[in-house]
Amino acid sequence: MINTCKATHRNLIDLTPAEESLLMNIANSQTTVAYQAQAMLYQARGYEFPVIISQLPNTGLQYGATVFKTDSQTAGKFGIFTPNPTNNTTSLWYNLAEKETATIAVFDLTGRNIATNTLRNSGNYIFDATACETGIYIYTITINGTVIERNKLIVVK
Repeated sequence: MINTCKATHRNLIDLTPAEESLLMNIANSQTTVAYQAQAMLYQARGYEFPVIISQLPNTGLQYGATVFKTDSQTAGKFGIFTPNPTNNTTSLWYNLAEKETATIAVFDLTGRNIATNTLRNSGNYIFDATACETGIYIYTITINGTVIERNKLIVVK
């Protein structure tokens, strides 16, 4: 799917309804590629899927499931970077309370800080990735000194 988007100069957020439906079927298939489809749908549309946890020793449970969710106190304060993957600029929206201050920091996988910016009120943060090499970057968002989100940003040249 990523190769198809790349070949037609589209991003994951530009999925057609048919492509989204196909990915949803794969994501719910419990096959070895389901996780990849779930990851693409999360990045493209923010869909979340339960993660099946195999039997835990000494618990008597056959299996468990969990869903990784955003804290309800921070829900609706930040979007995710779109497009992601990107090859030039990508943006995320934010909506902070009047007295809140957020910091967004982008790091490469060696831990080197690529960019740090302070966010106030509401708006759209734009990250310029044109000088970044192809790879995976980690961004961290903090509000008033508390980390509220860590996520991946993928740069493809």
